Amino acid sequence: MLLFFLIVAICLIVYIQNKLYTKRMFHKIDYHCYFSNCEVYEGDTVELTEEICNAKWLPIPWFKSEFTTSKYLEFAQTLSIITDKKRFISSFFLLKGNKKVKRIWKVKCAKRGVFTIDKVTLIGSDLLGNFEGSLPVSLNIQIVVLPKPIPIEEITASNKYLIGEIAVRHQLIEDPFYLCGIREYTDLDPMNRINWLASAKEQKLMINQNGYTTKQSIQLILNIQSQEYERDYAINEDIVEDCIRVTTDIIYQSLQYNIPICFLSNTLVNNTPVISSIGTGHFHAMNLCRILAHLECKRDIEFDSYLSNLVIDNTVTDIILVTSYLNQAIISFAQMHRNVKIIVIGYSYYSNIPKDCDICSLYEYLKERGTNNEKQPA
Repeated sequence: MLLFFLIVAICLIVYIQNKLYTKRMFHKIDYHCYFSNCEVYEGDTVELTEEICNAKWLPIPWFKSEFTTSKYLEFAQTLSIITDKKRFISSFFLLKGNKKVKRIWKVKCAKRGVFTIDKVTLIGSDLLGNFEGSLPVSLNIQIVVLPKPIPIEEITASNKYLIGEIAVRHQLIEDPFYLCGIREYTDLDPMNRINWLASAKEQKLMINQNGYTTKQSIQLILNIQSQEYERDYAINEDIVEDCIRVTTDIIYQSLQYNIPICFLSNTLVNNTPVISSIGTGHFHAMNLCRILAHLECKRDIEFDSYLSNLVIDNTVTDIILVTSYLNQAIISFAQMHRNVKIIVIGYSYYSNIPKDCDICSLYEYLKERGTNNEKQPA
């Protein structure tokens, strides 16, 4: 008889706790997840914090959170499951009654991009493991990983790209600080420009002749294609990523020398063509880097067609074109326009380059640094 009542009591306890956990498992459970920094650079490590607050007396002995994010967010000290470009993370907790639990993950941002954690699934079990419930929670947290620049200044830099002003043939107002020669004085010239030393030597009035200058500005063009012939998505993404890193370095160089710059590419960001306004300063440079972070390795239009339809801003003095490959359309573009510098990142099999083209190949340089994909395009 005593055994019978004991069995009945046990069954009653199991039934009550099952009903209790079924109804109250996720009651007063508060879950938060956030990054320590929402904007970092490629290769940086950030903290991802999970906070779970159990604001009721009922403990949850076995509690798990599951979420999916990009495989390029590398979680330290965890056995995650990677499928294609996704990483599946599981985290286990013991939730006591009226307690808060915090877990901090060290996350390395291995690649530039915009990565999100859209939702997390919370899974809990009762004391005996008979009941298991789940609850989806929307998060929509985001981290922007900016591209890390590859320092190429020692390879590509030249005086004509790094000075603040350059001479031009025509301008509305002469530059009083730019002396281009000495000529004979006329009645229309002001007296304060007379060069008395030259006048004494020539035995007649001579005047300083000022030239015209303009402030240097750059139109930066990025080719998102990795090969001349390919479908929408880039075949050699590693080479395109190096193009983006080199583009970032050029943007920082323009910031260092206070040179106005605008950026264009044959791709889309949020279904909008990539074309920025011209500007300078830290705020403008960071906006361009954020555009680079959002870029997909997917072309909107073939680069040959893009160049043929491109409208060149007449106010810019220099054009810098960053590309994975070289072909006749790119060379013809450089010959048609003034002050075009081409930076080739990938392996280039193109020969007989005209002498009037300013072309710099970084393939061997990046290969020595170990930053590029050593495969040659098909």
